[in-house]
Amino acid sequence: MNYAGIERGGASLHLNGFSDAGLAKTVAGQTVVRLMVEDVEAMLAEFLERGGTVHPNGALAVKPWGTKEFATIDPTGVLVWFTPSLNA
Repeated sequence: MNYAGIERGGASLHLNGFSDAGLAKTVAGQTVVRLMVEDVEAMLAEFLERGGTVHPNGALAVKPWGTKEFATIDPTGVLVWFTPSLNA
């Protein structure tokens, strides 16, 4: 897996790329976007209120690395993770 993250001001962008085709298909094609938000629970509430659908394996949960996150798949097949910002 390749991973890169950048931050400028209050915005962060993290990108993952998978060289293992089987793992990539399990995760979501080969593209993952991680959006860092100040209040992940409020983001989930708004996301659901607007008709969003949580990925079957992406329910809001505390991950082994300690952050509470949820995920969805966008209409183009990109896995989108919502996670707390570094400042949250």
